[in-house]
Amino acid sequence: MQGFVRWMQERRTAWFPLASGMLGQLWWILVVFAIAVGSLGFPWYGRLLMWCGTAGLVIGAAQVHGRRWGPWWGLALAHALFVAGAFMQAHNDEIGTSATGLTAADMCYTLATGMFAWALLGFIRDRNAGAIPWRGALDGAVILLCAGLVGWWVFVQPTLDQAPAMPSPERLRMLYPAADLVLLALAAWLASAPETRSPSLTLLVLGLLVLGLVFWTAGDGLYHAMSFGVEAPEQPLLLMWLFTYVCWGAAALHPSRHRLLAIRDAARVHGTAGRLSLVALALLATPVSLMAPARPDAVTATLAAMLITSVAALLLWWRMRGLRGSIERQRDALALVADTDPLTGLPNQRRIADVIAQALDARLQVGVLVIDVDRFGAVNEAYGHHAGDAVLCELATRWRELLPARDAIAHLGADAFCVVMSSIADEAPVLAGARRLQDALREPFWIESGSLRLSASMGFSMGPQDGHDPWELVQQATLAMQGAREQPGKVVRFTAALRRDDPRTLLLLGELRDAIPRGQLHLQYQPKVRLRDMRVIGVEALLRWQHPVDGRVAPGAFIPLIERSDLMSEVTRHVLEIALDQCAAWQRTGLGLTVAVNLSMCSLLDAGLLADVGRALARARVSPRKLALEITESAAMSDPRTSLDTLRALSASGVHLAIDDYGTGHSSLAYLQEMPVEELKLDKSFIGKLVRHDASAAIVGSTIRLARKLGMQVVAEGVEDADTAAALRRMNCFAAQGYWFSPPVGAGALPDVIAEIERRPALQLS
Repeated sequence: MQGFVRWMQERRTAWFPLASGMLGQLWWILVVFAIAVGSLGFPWYGRLLMWCGTAGLVIGAAQVHGRRWGPWWGLALAHALFVAGAFMQAHNDEIGTSATGLTAADMCYTLATGMFAWALLGFIRDRNAGAIPWRGALDGAVILLCAGLVGWWVFVQPTLDQAPAMPSPERLRMLYPAADLVLLALAAWLASAPETRSPSLTLLVLGLLVLGLVFWTAGDGLYHAMSFGVEAPEQPLLLMWLFTYVCWGAAALHPSRHRLLAIRDAARVHGTAGRLSLVALALLATPVSLMAPARPDAVTATLAAMLITSVAALLLWWRMRGLRGSIERQRDALALVADTDPLTGLPNQRRIADVIAQALDARLQVGVLVIDVDRFGAVNEAYGHHAGDAVLCELATRWRELLPARDAIAHLGADAFCVVMSSIADEAPVLAGARRLQDALREPFWIESGSLRLSASMGFSMGPQDGHDPWELVQQATLAMQGAREQPGKVVRFTAALRRDDPRTLLLLGELRDAIPRGQLHLQYQPKVRLRDMRVIGVEALLRWQHPVDGRVAPGAFIPLIERSDLMSEVTRHVLEIALDQCAAWQRTGLGLTVAVNLSMCSLLDAGLLADVGRALARARVSPRKLALEITESAAMSDPRTSLDTLRALSASGVHLAIDDYGTGHSSLAYLQEMPVEELKLDKSFIGKLVRHDASAAIVGSTIRLARKLGMQVVAEGVEDADTAAALRRMNCFAAQGYWFSPPVGAGALPDVIAEIERRPALQLS
C-alpha cells in the first residue's frame, strides 16, 4: 500500500510539474476550472480567480515558511488586501455610491502596495544574507526614474488636467500607477543577480512575479485613465488584473519558489547581463517618451527628459564605476590565485618562473635552489596526508621567515620547494642560504602523534652561466638536488656531469613504470652454501627485467633508475611479495630455505618499510626467520640514527639482517656491532683476489676472525673457483656464494641446482 501511495505521489509530480504538494496541484485544477467557466460566459469566474490568487499565495507561503513570518506571507497578505479593495470598490460601483473622499478600498490598496513593497525588500534582504546592496538600489533608481517618466506621460498626464485641484482623492488615486512603478523597480532589483545553480527555475518564479506586476501596473493606469474620460474596453482591463492574480499564485506554488530566498552568488552580485540590459533599456525609454501623445509643451517635455536622463546617466556612471572597480579587484584576486600555492600560501612554479625571467632580463646573476624533503612520502603514509600538509605549511613558514625579503621562495608541488636569489656575485650566498635552510630543519616538527625530524636534499644552478631559460635553470637545479640525495647533508652545484638521463634513459624509466603491472619484473635466485658441509642454506633474490622488445635488461641499467625515482617503495613491496610467495612454495615441497632480499638506502629510510615487511610475511604465511634483509654499508651510514631505529624494529620482528658488500664503505666493525645484524657479506672485490694477493687474504682472514668474535656469521660473495672456496674454508668462513656454485637461476631450476651442489665433495680444512 505504501508503495502504491509513493507511486501516486511520483505520478502527480510528473503530471503537475508546475506545483508541489497536493494542494498546489488542486489549485491548478481550480484555476483551469475558473477559466473554463469564464469562457462559458458566467460572470462570477473573475471573483473565483481573485480568491484563487490569494489561496495560491497562502498555500505557497505555508509550504515555504510554515508558521514563521516571511516574504511569501507578505505577498499573500498584500494580495488579500488588493482583492478586498477590489470587492469594496466593485460593491460601491454596483450600489452607485459616489465617494467624496478616500474610501476603505483606497486604504486597502495603499496598505497592499506597502505590504507588497515590504515583501519584495524581504526577498532582496534574504538573497543578500541580510544586507541591502547599494548597487541594486542604483539600478532600481535608474529604472524607477526612467519608467516613472514614461508612466507619468502615458498614464498620468492625460488625466491630470481634468482632475480637481489638490488634495482631491482623484489626484491621490493617480499615484497608484506611480506606486506600481516603484514595485516594478523593486522587482527588477530582486532579479538583479540570479543564482548560478538552476538559474532558469529562479528566473521563472521572478518572471511570474514581474509579469503580474507589469499587467497590474498597466491595468491600474488604464483604470485611472478611464476614470477621467479616456475611452477603453473594460474586458481587457479585467483580464489584465485576473492574469496578475494567476501569475502571483503560480509563482508561489512553483517547486522552485524557495530559490527566491536563497543567498545570491557573491561572484555575480555586481551585475549580470540581464540586469545591465534592463537598466540600459530603461535609460533608452526616456528619450522615447518624448513621442507620447499627451505631454506638456515641447520645452517642458524636453527639459524634463534631459533632467531625468542626466540624473539616470549619472547614476549609471556611478554604477559602472563601481562595476569596473569590482572587475579590477576580481582580476587581481584571480591573478593572485593563479600565482599562489593553495596549500602553503607561497608563490607557485608559474610565479617563480616569472621571477627568474625578470632577473635574467635585468642582466642579474641569479641562483636557483631546488629543495626536496627526504622521505616525505613515508610521512604521508605513516601519519596521513593531513599531517603531511601541516608539516609542509610549517616548513614554508620557517623558511619564508628565514630568507631575506629580496629572495623568493616557491612551492613547486608535493615536497619540492624552490628559492631564487638574485643580484648575487657568486655561488657563496646560495650555499650560505642553503645552510640556513638546513639549520631550520634541526628543530622538530610537532604533529598530533608527536615530534618529527626532517632532512632535505638541495641542489642549485646559476644563471645565466647554466642557462637563460627559467625552466632550464629549475631543471638543472633539480638534477643537482637528485645528486645530493646520494650525498646526505651536502648542497650540490649543477655540473654537466650530472646529466645522466639521456633520452633513452628517460624512455626506459617510463617503460619501467609499466613493467610491474605487466609482469615484466621477476626474480632469480643464487644459492648461499655453507662451506663446512656444502649444504645450501638459503638463496639471494635478484631482480631481473625481461623487456618485451629489448629482451633482458642489465641490472646496472635499470636498478639505479629505480633508486633515483619514486618507484623504490613499490618495487621493494613487489620483490618481497614474490620472494616470500616462492619461499612458501619451497617450504611446501620440503625445501626450508632462507630467502634474502636487498634493500636500498631509500627503502631503509622509508617509514613504511616495517609495515610492508609485516604484510608480505603475513600474506605468504612465512616465518620472519626465513626472511633475510641485506643492506649495504653506505645505506646504513647515510642516516645512522634512522637506520639504527629501522634495523632494531626489523630485528625485533624476527627478520634476519645482513650487511651486504662489506669493505666498500667507510664503516668499521666496531660501529657495526651496534646494529642488530647477524651476518656480514664480504664484497667480491676482496674475494676475487684472495688466492693471488697476500694483502687481500690478510684482510679477509682478520675480518672473519673479528666478525666471529662479535657474534656475526661471514658470507663471502663472488666465489668463482674451487681454490677460492677452499681458501675460505680454511679461514673458517661460514658460507659463500658465487658462480662456482651456481649463477642466479629461476625458481623452477633451483631444486636441481641445489641437488648438484650438495653432491659435491666437502671442502677440506688443510
